[in-house]
Amino acid sequence: MPNGSSQQPANFLLTTIHVVRLIGPLLKNLQAPVISPQNLACFDTHFTSCLSAFPANCHIDNPNPLEPRHLSPIFHLQNCRLVLHRHNLSTLCPFEARVAALDYCVSAAKDTVHFLSRVMQYGYGGEWQNMIATCASTMICTHIWRCSLFLCFRGFYNEALVCVQVSNAIGEIRDVNIACGRNLYGFLRLLMERLDAGVNLEHDEGMMALVSGDVQGSTESSWVWTGSETGQALNHGSPDHETPLANGKDYSLTNGHPEPSASLSREEAADWGGWSQLETMLRKLAHDRVAREHAQQQRQQHQHQQPQPLPHQQHQLAPVPWNAGVGGSSRSAPAPTASSRISIANII
Repeated sequence: MPNGSSQQPANFLLTTIHVVRLIGPLLKNLQAPVISPQNLACFDTHFTSCLSAFPANCHIDNPNPLEPRHLSPIFHLQNCRLVLHRHNLSTLCPFEARVAALDYCVSAAKDTVHFLSRVMQYGYGGEWQNMIATCASTMICTHIWRCSLFLCFRGFYNEALVCVQVSNAIGEIRDVNIACGRNLYGFLRLLMERLDAGVNLEHDEGMMALVSGDVQGSTESSWVWTGSETGQALNHGSPDHETPLANGKDYSLTNGHPEPSASLSREEAADWGGWSQLETMLRKLAHDRVAREHAQQQRQQHQHQQPQPLPHQQHQLAPVPWNAGVGGSSRSAPAPTASSRISIANII
């Protein structure tokens, strides 16, 4: 089935009901500073049941090409997974919980890449590009961007390259897509600087805040602005000057209503080099990572090949004082025993 034309018509009514029903409880849990492991496990169980309710061609283990218009209901669920676990990246969480949140977000991002790879196999030539450009919503654009951030943060550059290629196909159809590309460009520049300096990214609070993406635009979930004058201004700003990232509302679970404004000038929209620049940066990061891993393997092999020091010999034959008592010494050597005479004879 190279072009996906034989796919059966998919009915997403039941799955849409499941996803819509969980948004309310999810938003309620996002109001808490930290989501408990019990609540996370409960949501994950519900996510699994929702995934099983999707048509067969939308299952994660299906290898066949996927029609681009099927991405919207799938990504609604994947986006809920990512937004749920992303909440525990907050500094209020212990380090172990933050690492676990990163693991879950990367898992959701990898599943997203799997679906995108199947979409790129749909149709002939560039048919999938035209179809994804026409059906891409704000939610799809921002979800792909969030996945790109987590994949790059954890070093999955080839997977992030798939996200960038799909975003490139969407292009300027959505203004927010260009803003996402520009944000990813700035993120990659800082990422390269941190990697060159040998920084542990998971202990770098600046990078942890950046990888959380637009969670910092919500005063209910943000931890960067907590206690600052800027955060107070976001909470008590004038309604006449509200922006979608400063009004305390989280649009990451909506279908782009209202759509966040890109707020980019013509110069800003072009100063990041475009999607080809992002692809070049990702390929360089992937190449540098392979080079670092190869150098590390060579160092380890060199250490194993070095000769090991011999163990310390504790029982060595003590030298015999041949001239003990000679040269004016006031102490005379004890008379040799029979065993010592035998040892001396053997040595001679």
